[in-house]
Amino acid sequence: MSRGICNLCKNKDTRVHFNARRDYYPQAKKDDEFSCTSLDLSNPGEIRKCPSCGYIFTVSHFTEEEVIQKYTRVVDTLHLHEKAARQKTYRVSLDLIEKHVTAPGKLLDIGSYVGFFLEVCREKDWDVSGLEPCVWAAKYSSDTLKLENIVNQTFTPDVYQNQKFDVVTMWDVIEHLFYPAEKMRLVNQLLRQGGLFAFSTHNMDSLMAHFLKDRYPFLMSMHVSHFTVDTLEYLLNKAGFELVEVKTHKRYISLAYLFNRLSRYAPVIAKSRTFFLPDSFARKQLVPISFMGLINVIARKIQEI
Repeated sequence: MSRGICNLCKNKDTRVHFNARRDYYPQAKKDDEFSCTSLDLSNPGEIRKCPSCGYIFTVSHFTEEEVIQKYTRVVDTLHLHEKAARQKTYRVSLDLIEKHVTAPGKLLDIGSYVGFFLEVCREKDWDVSGLEPCVWAAKYSSDTLKLENIVNQTFTPDVYQNQKFDVVTMWDVIEHLFYPAEKMRLVNQLLRQGGLFAFSTHNMDSLMAHFLKDRYPFLMSMHVSHFTVDTLEYLLNKAGFELVEVKTHKRYISLAYLFNRLSRYAPVIAKSRTFFLPDSFARKQLVPISFMGLINVIARKIQEI
């Protein structure tokens, strides 16, 4: 990401929003810190904000190509233990989508990871496809979950160029994109007229983001784009969408996973968990989290781009 230049409106006069953390050492970043369950929380480089359009971005020490290579090599077995929690979350998200579209239909999940969302959609007779750069995750989707239409590559203009979908989703993906405006235009081209684009991300205007500032957990080295609802609407309108609904994202996680997250801030408490909450019990207890500033966004294609 070009230092200081806004990738949405191309304004060159962006301002420092948060300085790089003192404990941020980009040369020490490993592939596992780009996994879905990474503990690399609240540990970004310099974060800048565009005063013109409001876009907030991390000045990455990696090129887009280097980050993509890291994603392709990720192996994240901890995520597999969260299947029940993730699918409970995804059922809520799918219900939200089905409020706004005739279901079932043809659905593409970009950044489908191990396929948990697509499996939920398949249960409700959606015709599903998934696009996933991680070799391990794409293989799990195809071999273990028996999902048939998984493409193991990044999101480029040539992929699915002869297909049209009723719904395109990106769950926890847009914050990873160096050039979100370009990708939204590609999403537009994949959708039928009136089709839905549904995604989740963290909201930089949320109470938690304002309260925690540079300690906000979603300011991670692998997250390079950060949005407010106003910025998202600006971005969606430029890509031929109208904003339909923004809803608080309720995420279910297991008690075991919650303590794993806490180990970043309270390692003694997290380590003591196994003495009174064994894994066999903690992994089955699902906890709803809805106060961290995550949002689900639904947009409708209203014009070709």
